[in-house]
Amino acid sequence: CQPFTRRGERLGFDDARGELFFEVLRVLHQRQPKAFLLENVWNMQFLDGGHWDSDPQKCVFGEVYKKVMSSLEDVGYTVQSRQIN
Repeated sequence: CQPFTRRGERLGFDDARGELFFEVLRVLHQRQPKAFLLENVWNMQFLDGGHWDSDPQKCVFGEVYKKVMSSLEDVGYTVQSRQIN
């Protein structure tokens, strides 16, 4: 989570540790579990061009989050996302 957190350098996939997601994606694609759960750090949704707003309708997801979501869909999953406090 360090590459994605607000407290880190926010390098996302440009940090080698951020590439771990692609290993998770490889395993999901190979094993094809019926369901899975991924958690992320709050800031991941807004990295690389996104922004948060107190009105959820005005939030804009960044390119990192869009890449995660589209990558999961590309290997055959329907993706649902929600914030759990």
